[in-house]
Amino acid sequence: GSLDRPRPERGLGQARVTSFIDASPEDWFTGEVVWMTARAAIIKMFPSGGAPCQGSLGVLDMTEDFFYDAEPGGLVRVRVKSVDLKKNALRLTMKEESEYISAEDLEAGQTVAATLTGRHGRRGFYADIGADRPGLLPFSELCEGFPEDVS
Repeated sequence: GSLDRPRPERGLGQARVTSFIDASPEDWFTGEVVWMTARAAIIKMFPSGGAPCQGSLGVLDMTEDFFYDAEPGGLVRVRVKSVDLKKNALRLTMKEESEYISAEDLEAGQTVAATLTGRHGRRGFYADIGADRPGLLPFSELCEGFPEDVS
């Protein structure tokens, strides 16, 4: 999608995230793309009966087609992932709740499919396994034939 970044609207930087504090993980909302970076999209949310506010939709929470096709002004269907009252921040996701892996379900030595999503300097690659945040796959763990291609 377009990486054009118009100036954010005044007053929306002070998001009124309290309108979403009781949102259920099953609740879907329609928002408007304000601007995008390589790591996130800023989405204007319109709570019922409240003033609009902005939330952050991280790249790992986007669907692949949205990542490539999104443009400022476009509408997007999202769920509230978290509300941080202290930081006045709203984190959003486009993924179904069932698409995430719970940390409690992971075990040492378990094999999971991952998508490399970026590089961390000289340390390794970020790997998306469907969890809340990416993991780090150190370069020291990479060698010929490892990780094994399981596709």
